[in-house]
Amino acid sequence: MAALWGWLKENWFYAVSALSLALAGVFLVQYGNEQGLLPPLARVWAALLFGIVLIGAGEYVRRRFGDETNVATAYLPSTFSGAGVVTLFAVYCQRAFSMG
Repeated sequence: MAALWGWLKENWFYAVSALSLALAGVFLVQYGNEQGLLPPLARVWAALLFGIVLIGAGEYVRRRFGDETNVATAYLPSTFSGAGVVTLFAVYCQRAFSMG
């Protein structure tokens, strides 16, 4: 726990960035659902595309610049990919609960 707290104190901006991107994906699904802005299928596809783009961005940064801790883009691949996975999970939950 101490190691995690130390990492968060040093790299808090990565955690905040990942949380912000993940919440953008979650709220894309939720807001679109509540306001009825898009048809249900378009909402799902938009959120799926957003999640896949985030995961793709993480993979691109990892392949292009690496994921070692001594480079400037050290935790960006994990930040993007984690936010993409959370977005895809939000899409799954929204679809699972709306069908039941």
